[in-house]
Amino acid sequence: MVNHTQNQQQSSPAADVAKRLGKKQLKKLLKKGAKIAVQFLKKLILALIKTVVGWVLALGSPVLLVIAGIGVALLIVYMIISMAFSLFPEILSDDELAERERYISIANEYDIPFELLIAGVQIQGSLSDYNDAQLQEIASKLQPHSTYKNITLHSESYSVRCVNGNCTDSSVSKSSKEVPVVDYTEKWDRIVHYDYEIEYGAWNRTNSYSETKCTQNKDGTEICNETSGYTMSRDESYTQIPTETLDYTKFETAFQSPPFNYSTDDLYAVEVFYALTDNWIEYKEWKNGTISVPGSGSGSYDGTVIPGSSIPSEFFKVYMAAQAKYGVDWYYLAAIHFVETRFSTIDPMVSYVGAEGHTQFMPCTWHGWGYPGCKGTIGYVNIPEKDKYKPETVKKYNGYGVDGNNNGIVSPWEIEDAIFATANNLAKNGYSKNIDNAIFAYNHSQTYIKQVKAYAKQFKEEASYINDATPNSLGFVQATTGKISSRFENRTIGGNTAFHLGLDIANNSGTPIRAVASGTVRSTNNTCPQIGGYGSLCGGGWGNYIIITHNINGQVYETVYAHLSSLNVKKGQTVQQSAVIGGMGTSGSSTGNHLHLELHKGIRKSGTAAVQTALNPELYVPI
Repeated sequence: MVNHTQNQQQSSPAADVAKRLGKKQLKKLLKKGAKIAVQFLKKLILALIKTVVGWVLALGSPVLLVIAGIGVALLIVYMIISMAFSLFPEILSDDELAERERYISIANEYDIPFELLIAGVQIQGSLSDYNDAQLQEIASKLQPHSTYKNITLHSESYSVRCVNGNCTDSSVSKSSKEVPVVDYTEKWDRIVHYDYEIEYGAWNRTNSYSETKCTQNKDGTEICNETSGYTMSRDESYTQIPTETLDYTKFETAFQSPPFNYSTDDLYAVEVFYALTDNWIEYKEWKNGTISVPGSGSGSYDGTVIPGSSIPSEFFKVYMAAQAKYGVDWYYLAAIHFVETRFSTIDPMVSYVGAEGHTQFMPCTWHGWGYPGCKGTIGYVNIPEKDKYKPETVKKYNGYGVDGNNNGIVSPWEIEDAIFATANNLAKNGYSKNIDNAIFAYNHSQTYIKQVKAYAKQFKEEASYINDATPNSLGFVQATTGKISSRFENRTIGGNTAFHLGLDIANNSGTPIRAVASGTVRSTNNTCPQIGGYGSLCGGGWGNYIIITHNINGQVYETVYAHLSSLNVKKGQTVQQSAVIGGMGTSGSSTGNHLHLELHKGIRKSGTAAVQTALNPELYVPI
């Protein structure tokens, strides 16, 4: 928090306004009735508990600043104002509504949440202290920024000509065009990278024609010829597949710049105020490197992973061991190994700049940039034998080299050492927070990042993920682990009551999701952002999902797995019971990481008719 000690001793206009507004809001709130008041006070109490307990346990000093500066009472006033302006506009006066609309208008102009502007301003002063120009300046630093690239789409066509029913096709002509698409978007709280799946659509028939011409012979008979034809064409189209990585760099930059100049502790306070508005920031976890990123840092898998045919079997166990130790996904280690030396098949494994070994380390990166002569070079110095590949050298100069096989030698020419060192490098460069940044630190090239990510995706999708669970008497196994957060029953959200057709199981992002029985994937969606929000219509509200059709002892069932962070299967694919088909997430209409699991007897019906086939998963599937 900003130090407000002086403001408390000499009452500032901002504090006076805050106190006045706080009293006014509280009085109006109580007049609106007990229902709203209970909601309001419940949120406030929870927020206070989070603020006081969280800061005392984790930080200590911000609590002291609050108590010594604005005091707990004024802190409560600020919280009341944030909540009132964000969630309870009905208790605001006309002037206060106008102030709220000013914030909304500016936030919408720059495509950011207006609640974020309110939360950011609140720890500095009152909302009216900032004019439009100041708010626009801060909003412009938070607004999304996209970088574009071109992709190539192709078209094919051929013509068909028929005479009296005998048809011939012309050769296929091809054309192409460059289409600009978004490569990645930097938002205030995340970076969204976009991959594109390109495929041809169906052949379309156009330009049809038909005519009949008749001629008369000398003998008076008539000969008629029927000529017809058409054009067949098809075009490539693309599906945009977003991958989100939480990244609060823009958030930091914006609020640590004038007029705010916030410290890290102040930004933790903004996080608390923003949470009061029914929104969420994971800035503190991101800052401390403890955030859970879907698809990364898995460390281990509680089952059997069978690599695809692309991965040499002798290397796979090394990737898995490094993953377990450093929390770097095995398929990224395999991808780097492949891109660098084609799985150690390049001979010699020494680059023209001096990088060496299975994953191509420069001597200074391996032994440490503090080694004499390294500074000011591209990373190559001649390491004498007395120091080369020695554990004490690497330790002394803080290198990335690792003795992965514990033989007393730290060598990039030993596969265990090389793979462990690669995992060590990625982990120390923030793999758990931002995979792209970690790969960039390994090799400073955007092209390299794209290559590694493409192969990582390929290796991950080629692998099979098997959990050796025993099915219950009905033939089903557990879909995932976690706590039940919503059952198969009526529930009320946002004042709306509806029957919940499935079972919600909450756990961390990326928690493995398994097929409860063997079957065929009938439908999938993998186009939604990994982080959704309540009311999102992406994927019909399910976000990223999988529907699998099963046949158990002659009875057809279907299961739905929704709000996923990642998918390991595709439409039409046959999956085995217990295979890991995806990762738990919060895509679509969701307020937190969970699996929405549905079970249907027969094929799931669409829309409201789905209730006719829905079964209670708790009565069939082990939980």
